[in-house]
Amino acid sequence: MAVRDGETLAERADDLRKLVGRFVPSWTGRDITDATPLGASGLDLDSIAIVELLIACEQRFGVAFPDALLDVRPLTVGTLVRHLEQREASPEGV
Repeated sequence: MAVRDGETLAERADDLRKLVGRFVPSWTGRDITDATPLGASGLDLDSIAIVELLIACEQRFGVAFPDALLDVRPLTVGTLVRHLEQREASPEGV
């Protein structure tokens, strides 16, 4: 598994899940899984909050999270994790 900044991809994916959790304080006590939708059928983030989450992910991981992800239905935590894993595994990383 690739390592960046001393972390494995699995550790970075866990960090991403924790970052998502910070956007939804009311979700405390419930697991955020890869199947958890970010929108109305899950965490109930609105479009602005999702954009802010993508920006926070870019800043934290140094990987671009393109606007095209906003068109994915349903956009889930797993979608973001897979995107991070794919970008981390690619030679250019961004």
